[in-house]
Amino acid sequence: MEHRHNPRKQLECEVIINSRQGFIPGRTVELSEGGAFVALSTPMSSVLTHSVVEVVLKNPGNANRERYRLPALVVHSQANGVGLMFPPGRREVLQLLAAYGGMSVDQDVMQAQS
Repeated sequence: MEHRHNPRKQLECEVIINSRQGFIPGRTVELSEGGAFVALSTPMSSVLTHSVVEVVLKNPGNANRERYRLPALVVHSQANGVGLMFPPGRREVLQLLAAYGGMSVDQDVMQAQS
């Protein structure tokens, strides 16, 4: 059964997951306002399940390599990565999706969250 409420966009960007196990590099496979699936380069996924982590998203289109930091909950894990859930209404994710994911984001929503 599908539980997602936000459209997903296949968007690849580098991430670092900061967890109790340390810093874990990965890449987003899919991204939405509500979460992401992150492919991990090290097999740490089962250890992370149900933990709160900090996700550092590297902005792929910015020459200065701007980074977005946001909290996330690891809601599920697979052998190749983890599913993350973001707190609702994170402006950073909306900006990334609008600028580089080709998704239209309502400007009223963006302004309301400033």
